[in-house]
Amino acid sequence: MEGPSSVNPWIALGLMAGSGALAVLAADARVAIAAMAGLYVGTGLLLAFFGVGSPAWLHIVVGGLACLILYLGLRGQPKPRKDRPLVPLPFRVMALLLSLLAAGVLHTRVLPYAGGLTSLTCLALAGLFVAQAGLYRAPIRAAMGVLTLMNAVSLFVYNAGGGVFLTAWVLAAHLMVALAAGHLQSAWTTNEGEEA
Repeated sequence: MEGPSSVNPWIALGLMAGSGALAVLAADARVAIAAMAGLYVGTGLLLAFFGVGSPAWLHIVVGGLACLILYLGLRGQPKPRKDRPLVPLPFRVMALLLSLLAAGVLHTRVLPYAGGLTSLTCLALAGLFVAQAGLYRAPIRAAMGVLTLMNAVSLFVYNAGGGVFLTAWVLAAHLMVALAAGHLQSAWTTNEGEEA
């Protein structure tokens, strides 16, 4: 499907790839949240390229709100000890590369109702989810992995021709995950402080 000429899909894909990799590799959750905002912008630009229209820009706004909620969940709290990754940086890089390689291998079997570019992007975002969720213990980091996977779901739903009702549910789910993560992070940090 040919998109509007005003949006370059390679810029959108580059922004998504760079932001997703930074979200996985950054040890500081605040840097990872900023990277998640970049991931939402890249996804919105890719949706605009696919000709989705207004929901693409609404996706960027909802993503910004979700990142703001995650940041407010961390604000004012001491940096938790267990927010550190389970493994050092070289192993995080290897986990990231292996998940993206698995996405490339799975890309040979294109998702139904999605083109080749959409299929590859969705599988790469699913690989980023696996890397993000497996490397950190904090609830906020697991939520960032889930939000990465939900960006893939959003891409698939919009390209499969999901209606207004389904689109509204997908966007509301982003905010619900962010709110739940902010609450869980607060309780998790409190429990960590009591145990110390």
